[in-house]
Amino acid sequence: MQNIIKALQYQTKRDNVTYYAFFALILGYLLVFSDFNGALNLTGSEYFSYSQATFCIPVVMFIIIITTRICGWDYADKTMNYEILIGHNRKEVFFSRIWVSFLWCMPIAVLGFILPPFVLSLINGWGIRMDMGDMILRCALSILVIFRMYCECVLLTFLTKSCYIGLLVSFLFIEMGGTVPMWLEEIGGIKVGNFVTAFSMANFVDLVTPVKYGWEYINGKDEMVFDMTVDPSFAAATIIVSLVAGIGCILISYLYFRKSDMK
Repeated sequence: MQNIIKALQYQTKRDNVTYYAFFALILGYLLVFSDFNGALNLTGSEYFSYSQATFCIPVVMFIIIITTRICGWDYADKTMNYEILIGHNRKEVFFSRIWVSFLWCMPIAVLGFILPPFVLSLINGWGIRMDMGDMILRCALSILVIFRMYCECVLLTFLTKSCYIGLLVSFLFIEMGGTVPMWLEEIGGIKVGNFVTAFSMANFVDLVTPVKYGWEYINGKDEMVFDMTVDPSFAAATIIVSLVAGIGCILISYLYFRKSDMK
């Protein structure tokens, strides 16, 4: 298994798609910051309040691209068949790809959340827009949602047996999973509930988008302050759904891969 991991790491580092994914990630953040006047003068809390969850889009796209590429690329040239023929079992072939894609995706996702507000807070301070502790908790919950999205991309890639089809299907699944419930509620008045939207990007956006706000008199003027308090039931539901759905997707992916035809 160690040899497969080394080969996958070598392959990923030299894959042009990896560089395209990083370019898209950086470009996405530049576009987010371009919407702000005097972006470098923002405080950490202003970054979250002004971005309105747009900063999460580059992270999600990076996760989709890298995960589907690492898990699905070797279907085309039969590399996985060769690995099995030379003595590796299917468990090693499968989990080596899970491990490598996880190592590429999750640290970048964490940095995508932490680095911009951390740098701005070092320069300009945290500010008064929201409580730091509440926002840190929301970001931690968001990382769990990112993990769930990662696992869904793994499942869809192994089901489609293609990094390209997996990329398309993963994008549509995550995107439509958020828009369809909104359409149903707006057009037909049908509320699908938090359980369904927890399997989409909607749960992610709900976590990091400041909505509830009030006005407080601070330093001689009225300031808008956002309430980012996390309801315990919402936090518990996010943790449970993210872990159960994520681990479930990995388990289903492995069971399907173990029984599927490699031809």
